[in-house]
Amino acid sequence: MALVPLHLVAVIASLMLGWIFSTPVEHGLERVFSISPTSPWLDVPYDPLIWGSSLAAGGLINLWLGSRSASWTWIVAVVWLLVGMTDEFRLHDPRWCGGCSLGQDVWNQYFAWDKNKCSNQECLGQLIFTTPLLSSVAYSVAGTLVRRWRRSNAESN
Repeated sequence: MALVPLHLVAVIASLMLGWIFSTPVEHGLERVFSISPTSPWLDVPYDPLIWGSSLAAGGLINLWLGSRSASWTWIVAVVWLLVGMTDEFRLHDPRWCGGCSLGQDVWNQYFAWDKNKCSNQECLGQLIFTTPLLSSVAYSVAGTLVRRWRRSNAESN
C-alpha cells in the first residue's frame, strides 16, 4: 500500500495527458468522420482518450512494478466522488434544477449524458469528480489484469 501515492499521481498525470491529447484528436475526428463535438463519447467524463490514457498507464506502470496497490486506487476516487456529492446532499434545492429530486440532481451533476441538465454547476461535478473516478477505475483494471498476467506467466515458466 506504500505505492498508492505513486499510483494516484500516475492516474492524475495520465488523466491530464489524455485530456491534452484528446482535444486535437477529437477535432480531427469531427472533420474526417463528421462526428459531432457534442457527442457524450467525446466529452468529459466519458472520452475514451481520457480514461484510456489511465488504462495504458495502469498497465505499463504495473508491468514495471507488479504492485497489488494499483488494484485499489479506485477506492480513493470513490471517496473523492462522495466528497463532491456531499454538497448535493446538503444544499439540494429543487428550484435550482427545475424541480428535480435529489437523486435526479446527483445523476445530472455527475453522470448525465445531456450537458443541458447540469443546472447551476455547468457539469463541473463530471470534470472534477467523475472523470477521476473513471480514470482510476481504468488504471485499477489494467493494473489488476497485468498483475494476473504476470503471475500466470510466472506459474507457467
